[in-house]
Amino acid sequence: RQRGKQERVRDRHPAAAPNLSMAGWDIRMLRWDGGRDGSCAGVGMGRPHARMGRSTDRERCLFGSTLRRTCLWEIFHPMTRPVSVGFGELTLEDGPLRFELRRSSRRSIGITVQLGGAVVVTAPYRASMRKIHTVLRKHGRWVRGKVKELREAPSPPPPPKWIDGERHRFLGREYSLRLLEGENRIVWLTDHELLVYMPNSGKTDAVRKLVERWMRDEGRALFGNRMDTLIRATPALELRERPSLDLRRMKSRWGSCSPKGRILMNTLAIRLPLPLVDYILMHELCHLKVPNHSREFWEHLGECMPDWERRKEALDREVV
Repeated sequence: RQRGKQERVRDRHPAAAPNLSMAGWDIRMLRWDGGRDGSCAGVGMGRPHARMGRSTDRERCLFGSTLRRTCLWEIFHPMTRPVSVGFGELTLEDGPLRFELRRSSRRSIGITVQLGGAVVVTAPYRASMRKIHTVLRKHGRWVRGKVKELREAPSPPPPPKWIDGERHRFLGREYSLRLLEGENRIVWLTDHELLVYMPNSGKTDAVRKLVERWMRDEGRALFGNRMDTLIRATPALELRERPSLDLRRMKSRWGSCSPKGRILMNTLAIRLPLPLVDYILMHELCHLKVPNHSREFWEHLGECMPDWERRKEALDREVV
């Protein structure tokens, strides 16, 4: 069946035939040039996944699909990571803004300000530079503020070594890690120490796995209880039952809310003080009603948690 499709494509578009080298699946991304001979130009490699843009009946290409004239049709692997394509500079009102441009399979243009102040713009393959510059100008003030904030932010702490006497945070307090020999694997929290009983306690990798599993279990129980408390104490949320909750290690977020109403918390949030944990949970719960960061969202958050700004300022000083 795939071979038959290749033959039909070869008859319609002879120029595209040499690119069909992987049984009709791994083919080149194509740009429709609007010519009468149906010729197309190869742009990249990928696996058929999505078609971008509207089209007309006259503008047909591979597998009977259609393309908008002079528009890039992306055929790519669904799990493709962003690819850096270079650096750009845009002149704003307060001076030039330098950024790194990355292309990916996402549908919208995203702006990320990394620790240290580097600006990264991730855009779809089909997004033009004019569109990217328009988005940067629109959010220029926000980008400048974040650049200044992250340049002054403290550097992330070094990774733990998981050795005896090392300091570890739990709910905003620091505890000394004590490694003790024992037949069973047990983690116990006292007023000042985090006790870890296990055979061969000198194996740091085994200590790390045991403590991280304990913190993840503690976080799942604590976050669930705090979410129940917030829902009962906040009628403005208009929630009758708790949404699904899961934990995951995330590099740049404390929490997120999916379009299906599933709340995801960073496992490292168990290190934060309880008021900041409550703010993260309330922030994500408010996204169930307003799934964006519009003015309506912040007004809804203020109704549910009046002191959210103070908590957010404290959270911004924390490093994921």
